[in-house]
Amino acid sequence: MTSIIKVDNIQNAAGGDAVHIPGHVVQYAQTETGTATTISASASATLLTINFTPKFTTSKIRVSYTFHNLRKTTGAGVSTWFNSRIFLDGVQQGNINGTMGYPETFNDHRYTYSAEGELASWSGAKAVALNGYVGSTGSTWVVSYQGATTNMTIMEIAQ
Repeated sequence: MTSIIKVDNIQNAAGGDAVHIPGHVVQYAQTETGTATTISASASATLLTINFTPKFTTSKIRVSYTFHNLRKTTGAGVSTWFNSRIFLDGVQQGNINGTMGYPETFNDHRYTYSAEGELASWSGAKAVALNGYVGSTGSTWVVSYQGATTNMTIMEIAQ
């Protein structure tokens, strides 16, 4: 026996359009760039931003990002690194970041690099921004080198 249910719209008990099923993705947002951005020593740049409004204040917000061609172009030595950070309305979130590149003693390195983590939900719209920072005394890094994409995704997961 086969059953088919056809509906035009499903609403929650309060009449809203958001159905709350624990463990399921409530909404998804994604952005990317293939535009090269050069970041020099002791400088930072906001690379991507998504304005995001959670549907539920009890959700987990999963943020992930990937640099598909991150290039260290100059600055040989062990005192050079690239740091990626997530900011929420301009405030750095300490649980979603990563640092790489220290041990290399020569220039022209290329990396594919990803990081992810969770934020607690919030009320209203907020800007979620991916920031790159070069913490060194002499290196330069290029994000999205040769047009390779850098992307960021956000998933709201019902609890």
